[in-house]
Amino acid sequence: ENRPTAEVLAKVRQMLSDSSSNVRAAAARALFDNADSAAAMSARLKIETDDDVRIQLIRSLAPLHSKAAVQTMIDLMDSASAAMRVRVEAAQGIGAGAGDLFAADPAFGQAIETALRRNLQSANAPDQTRLREASAAALANIRDPALLDIFNRLQDPNEPVAIRVLALQGKGNLRSFDVNQ
Repeated sequence: ENRPTAEVLAKVRQMLSDSSSNVRAAAARALFDNADSAAAMSARLKIETDDDVRIQLIRSLAPLHSKAAVQTMIDLMDSASAAMRVRVEAAQGIGAGAGDLFAADPAFGQAIETALRRNLQSANAPDQTRLREASAAALANIRDPALLDIFNRLQDPNEPVAIRVLALQGKGNLRSFDVNQ
């Protein structure tokens, strides 16, 4: 297998603190899906101010389903001061591992679900459509039968088509889905 050495990974992790945002973003891309670097990337995500670097960090961390990284993504998703595209990316990152985290740690899964519900309910402005969609998609990945009421409400004809489709996907993902519901 052609994997980077520990020495190479250490050098790339150091680049997460470079003064250039382009270098930090490139370092984040280079560390994509690298579990050994999750702690360094999560720490950087907490303090990073450049939106492009934040997005790259989220994309690199999402496949790892790291609890610390997901908590930071929840904080970013909830942050009114974060750029909308960062908030959307955070919701998508959470959604990537929501089902696995919910199954592995139900208490933390409930915290994820609560944050996603909150965003789904509060993201009603026209510029928040993508955040609403990302939150609905992440909820669909959780596969919690308790979400059936939310999915039923999201099938309202006044909801955008993308939201209604995600609600159907969420219902289809439920293990105990009854076609009559």
